[in-house]
Amino acid sequence: MGFWTAAVLIVLIVFLAQVRRVRNEANPAALPDEQEVQELKDRVEALQGRVETLERIATEERRRIGLAQDIEALREPDRT
Repeated sequence: MGFWTAAVLIVLIVFLAQVRRVRNEANPAALPDEQEVQELKDRVEALQGRVETLERIATEERRRIGLAQDIEALREPDRT
């Protein structure tokens, strides 16, 4: 990246940050209130719990399939 490209990007980032700040100051309703933030945090925690449960189910299923295959391999010795 050249010097001028970097300079233009920096100016663009600063400009966009200023625009966002001005919009937020002009419209305070756009910012979430504390109750909404807490509700979202609670929902994220609940979803994380569900994801952990699904991950556990998925990995247990793989282990069970692998264990079943290992048992079958022991039952049927390789006859060559």
